Amino acid sequence: MATACLVASRCSRSAAGVSETRARTRSSSASCTKCSSCSLATCSSSCSRFMRPEPSMRRCSTILRDMAVVYEPMRVPIVIRSGLLLGGFSLITLTGCSSSSEDCSVPVREELDPSHLLHITDASIAVYKSDPPTSGAHLATSAPAGLVRAALLPAIQVTILERGDVLVQYRDPADLPALEGVVSNRVVVAPQPSLTARAVVTAWTYKLTCKAIDIEAITSFADAHAGKVQEH
Repeated sequence: MATACLVASRCSRSAAGVSETRARTRSSSASCTKCSSCSLATCSSSCSRFMRPEPSMRRCSTILRDMAVVYEPMRVPIVIRSGLLLGGFSLITLTGCSSSSEDCSVPVREELDPSHLLHITDASIAVYKSDPPTSGAHLATSAPAGLVRAALLPAIQVTILERGDVLVQYRDPADLPALEGVVSNRVVVAPQPSLTARAVVTAWTYKLTCKAIDIEAITSFADAHAGKVQEH
């Protein structure tokens, strides 16, 4: 009878196990009540030992909480690569440094004209792959330098570039005062009414197109390409 009255109470059992234990408690309690073969003291001792209050679910939760292992949240590394923020949360485009601006395009490198080694005497007969050209046939004679007051033929433009200078051409006469400050022994400034853009800056195989006069972008282009005829 004493064995029947013993119950092991463990907090890790499921809710179904707890219900089953309670059912057994009621059954064993009834048996203790009907106990006739054992002495009153023996029966009372056994039943009282069995009828000890079970641990409450709240106490079980407290025990489990105290036994729980605390883990720090995993920290996911965030990597910035090529202007992107990676990590599954954000995608951010970052703007890097370049020689372009809101007023001027990124400098474009054009293909070297096959006739770039050809010297001509008549500037009117030359044909070029782009307008304004950045390479091609050029004059055997010298070309103007500094500030030029008249528009230049394409062959003369290429002759300026062939010697390593940078040519700044503008469309509107009102822009001349702003451009006079960029003139140097390596930078030529000249008008060109046929331009589709506000200004075009050319060097040997390189071109910068501007929809507005941006002195900083023009100066940066000139500094990068003046005196550098790498493929001629």
